[in-house]
Amino acid sequence: MWLVVLIIIVLGYFLFRKFFKVPAFSAVTMITGGVKSGKSALTVRFALKSYKRVRVRWYISRVFAKLLRREKPEEPLLYSNIPLRKIKYTPLLLDHLLRKVRLNYKSVVILDEASLVADSMLGAGKSKESADISAQLLLFFKLFGHETKGGKIFCNSHCLSDLHYALKRTTSTYFYVHSLRRFPFVSSFNLREERYSDDGGVVNSYSEDAQKSMMHILMFNKMFKRYDAYCYSALTDDLPVKNNVRSLSAWADLKTKQIISFRKEFQNLGVLKPVRAPVPKPRPAPKPTADSSSTDDEASFVDIFPEVKNEETQS
Repeated sequence: MWLVVLIIIVLGYFLFRKFFKVPAFSAVTMITGGVKSGKSALTVRFALKSYKRVRVRWYISRVFAKLLRREKPEEPLLYSNIPLRKIKYTPLLLDHLLRKVRLNYKSVVILDEASLVADSMLGAGKSKESADISAQLLLFFKLFGHETKGGKIFCNSHCLSDLHYALKRTTSTYFYVHSLRRFPFVSSFNLREERYSDDGGVVNSYSEDAQKSMMHILMFNKMFKRYDAYCYSALTDDLPVKNNVRSLSAWADLKTKQIISFRKEFQNLGVLKPVRAPVPKPRPAPKPTADSSSTDDEASFVDIFPEVKNEETQS
């Protein structure tokens, strides 16, 4: 009986590892995907899983340090730029990113919506302040594993092209979230590990259906309660609401006569009716005078008979 149970457990373990893979993380892990595709949930899940491992190792090392009468190791912390529920965390500040204050050793960092923190246009300025910020960000991500002595940072964004070059240059592989399926008690993520190079030398190509190469990850739905999936709505919750609800009949005109655009040349752009060019009014002929009439007659006579003009010139 116990042998049968053991065989079932072993087979179940291998089947689980085959269909539901456990990804490996580097010091800097990037997660991309569409809007509301589950990037933040996956980022929090990966970070908390790594943080639990770090805490267990810290507890063990602290016990050995106490027995051997050595200096206690520094407690690793969880840093996050979004609020978390039912777990102790430290808010991530700009001073951490600018290396004015350091992170605790072995710490884990959550950087949600990294493109809002440092986008690709941040380093485009030519001012000294912009150059200093870019230099500190580059050192922060390049030396993150060194300065935290084994820490990890988990970032997410919609796409890599919108990130600051300091973060793109430290990204060689990233996870792309293709889809999320929610079931009772659990959710399934379909994601794929992609390669990236800042110079475009690496291109992800597939000889078969891209969905066949995806890895599946299971997550308990209680992870969605660890954070607010709409935490940034606080930026606009207090704004007034302006709605103009309309209900058109079946025979209503559905043509759009106005373009909603921030460009003024597009706002009032429409089909212009052809306008006929105004017909110029004939100018009144000047009244002939005695001198002008005789002169005009002589000029017209000479033009018709040029030999008369030549005889008069010779004489």
